[in-house]
Amino acid sequence: MKFERVEIAGFRGFRDPADIPLGAAFTVIQGANGAGKSTICDAIEFCLTGTLTKFLIDKAANEQAADYLWWRGERKAPEHFVRLHLRMADGTVVSITRDREGCDKTEDEIRMIFANANAPVDALQVLIETTIIRDESIAALSLDTSDTDRYRRVQRALGAISTEPLLVKAAEVASSLEEVSRKNEASVEAARREIASLVTQQSVAQSRLASTDQSNSATAFLREQLNLPMGSVSDLVSKAREGIASSQSWLVSAQAAHNRARQLSSEIAELDSDSFRDDLNNHRLQVERLSDEAKRTLDTYSQAEKFLTAQRNAETWAASYARLLDHGLHVGLQDGHCPLCMAARTEDEFGSIIASTKRKLDEQEELTILAELEVSEAQTHHNDVSEKLNIALVELGSLEAREQSRRRIQDQLLKLAGEVGFDLPDLVDPARFAAIVEQRRTSVLRLDQSARLVSQSLDQTRLSEMEQNLKAVQAELDRFQVLASRSRRALEDTKSIDHAIKRTAGEIVDERLAAISPLLSQLYLRLRPHADWRNIEYRIRGDVRKFLSLSVGDDLNPQFVFSSGQRRITGLAFLLSVHLSRAWTTLNSLILDDPVQHIDDYRALNLVEVLSSIRMSGKQVICAVEDSSLADLLSRRLRGTQLEPGRRIVIHQDAGGVSRVAENRTVISSQKRVLDSLVEAIAS
Repeated sequence: MKFERVEIAGFRGFRDPADIPLGAAFTVIQGANGAGKSTICDAIEFCLTGTLTKFLIDKAANEQAADYLWWRGERKAPEHFVRLHLRMADGTVVSITRDREGCDKTEDEIRMIFANANAPVDALQVLIETTIIRDESIAALSLDTSDTDRYRRVQRALGAISTEPLLVKAAEVASSLEEVSRKNEASVEAARREIASLVTQQSVAQSRLASTDQSNSATAFLREQLNLPMGSVSDLVSKAREGIASSQSWLVSAQAAHNRARQLSSEIAELDSDSFRDDLNNHRLQVERLSDEAKRTLDTYSQAEKFLTAQRNAETWAASYARLLDHGLHVGLQDGHCPLCMAARTEDEFGSIIASTKRKLDEQEELTILAELEVSEAQTHHNDVSEKLNIALVELGSLEAREQSRRRIQDQLLKLAGEVGFDLPDLVDPARFAAIVEQRRTSVLRLDQSARLVSQSLDQTRLSEMEQNLKAVQAELDRFQVLASRSRRALEDTKSIDHAIKRTAGEIVDERLAAISPLLSQLYLRLRPHADWRNIEYRIRGDVRKFLSLSVGDDLNPQFVFSSGQRRITGLAFLLSVHLSRAWTTLNSLILDDPVQHIDDYRALNLVEVLSSIRMSGKQVICAVEDSSLADLLSRRLRGTQLEPGRRIVIHQDAGGVSRVAENRTVISSQKRVLDSLVEAIAS
């Protein structure tokens, strides 16, 4: 099975629909960085799994990688889907379509297309990891990972192991046995606790056995106190316990009522005291005095306001008269006559009148100022008196409220006394209260002692019952101990079997890994990451938990001694060997997304020759590169046939950021082109 073609619409950088045929032999995809080469690889992965594993971080800044799967640029995409066409071995074509709503096939249906019975559990994820070799993950999936993770990846890539059903069954049996063992152990522990409890009860019952005379006397006392001349002894003891509990509750309630009654009585005594009465009367007199004073200050303030109003009116008249006087001074006598009243005046008379009038105006201004001061003083005095009156009223209100609460406190006292069955004087007086409580407590104590003596007479019967129960529980303990021992042995046997199965599974994986070793060595030798170290070795460590480590030279770890480019070319050798070793899928395609980044030209040429050899084995090779010269070289070296041609695709991104297929043509091998040229020459 090989990839036939890919259809993309509204996905990543491809806004407009694009139908991209893929060569049965090879496809070389060339384009600048960001043009959209990787989008074709992304479309294949997304169509099969619904995700893109190249995004190491799925969420950032309140956004998700899924938000960037579909076209986000200018202008709306007419459609949103990816469709993958597969050419099966029998020549039929199978299509898988995935859009924003989902896929037209279930995950199980897609798995059945690609995987056989030996496939790993997460077959589609492993298929993507081993089919698409991406630039950014070459080192991360090979050298730059832990030995345990490297072993786990190789184990998954090689497919399921025949022992996996046995492991699952062993795990189920172990889980079931662990549950049974826990239950048996819990039953053993519960039986032991019950035996200990019964032994303790038996010892207590034996120590509490009383004489017959004491028991008869206590029984008679209880029947008399409880007024139960008839009835069983057990009923009598039960009634006595109820009476004791009720009396003990009454004692607690009575003590609480006594404490509260003393507090309330203290409050009443304070309210009835001479000091409280004097304080109340003094506050009433103070409020009365301050009320009278407030009225007087208010009258004074009102009179001062009226006087100030009159002076301000007079001042208004004086201001007008002053302007008129200024006018007369400015004009002066007119032919011996006053300019204001036209009366005949001498200079001396006119000056005397002007001076007298000015004095009167100045006196009026002084009167206004004095009136304002009187108003301010009267207002301040009234405010002070009013504030004192308000304080006195609040204090008087508080005292009168306390006086009015006396009746309520008295009612509370009577209610408390009624609740506990006391007369109020007995409840309040400490000595009388103590005498009554002590009498009741003595009665309760005797009742309790009698109940204990009577209950002890029942212990003899209970002792025989306890002995029978003890024998039965001991038998149950013996049975549970046998069961617990058996379940522990079975669990240990199951764990041993599970360990053996895992060891066997590891041996099977080791055998499969042995098939990778020649491929890895051959690919490493042909790619030549290092000039001197021509070989690479792998070593598997561990029994149940496995480690797969790689080494070069004198047992050196290439992860730490190789440069970035060397690690990448070594990683390519490792990933290609894993890809070529898988046998659980019918897919015969290899995809490389820009594999020559950070790799020098010499090793890039070695990689081209390796891919040419892989292609000659019949595998479909799809490779995306940036350099056009490298694309030309790949197109020449990855040879196709007439039945299985190759294709050369050029991806271009326009000014609007839209990826488009600029060129998609069939590539004929160089031998075929030479033969066609000879035929044309002979024909001509």
